[in-house]
Amino acid sequence: MCQGSCSMGFLLDQKSLKIGALHVERSFTCRSHVQLCQEVVNLKNEVDREEEAMTFGEEFHTLGHIFLCIEHAHGLQVQNGHIELSMVLTKLGGIVLILVFGCVMLCKDSDNFGALPLKVVEAWALGKNIPFLTGLDIIKALQGGARS
Repeated sequence: MCQGSCSMGFLLDQKSLKIGALHVERSFTCRSHVQLCQEVVNLKNEVDREEEAMTFGEEFHTLGHIFLCIEHAHGLQVQNGHIELSMVLTKLGGIVLILVFGCVMLCKDSDNFGALPLKVVEAWALGKNIPFLTGLDIIKALQGGARS
């Protein structure tokens, strides 16, 4: 789907949805996917895992509205991307192996449709009392260093 070493997989929707684009429908797809993945993780038998794979095909379809992202096999050792950084946080927190994460905050400026500068996003987050970490913060913490 993408060039280079990008971590994007495919897009999916839960088959019972009307269009999949509404927030409530996206939430339902994510919750359904988490439930199925938790069931697979708890299975001991390879035959049962094959049955769950069939269930995946019966419950979900592509192209959809939820992007599945795939962590690089060697994580942060090889790739310092959103996916790898997010997965480190979920593993450290003991959170389930499925993660739904944010968006890019875009500029309103008519000449600039790119992402907001990091300092602007940080000020917004801190102004709303939302914790703010950069990828470098996470890597430094993993290496035992403090945030500068």
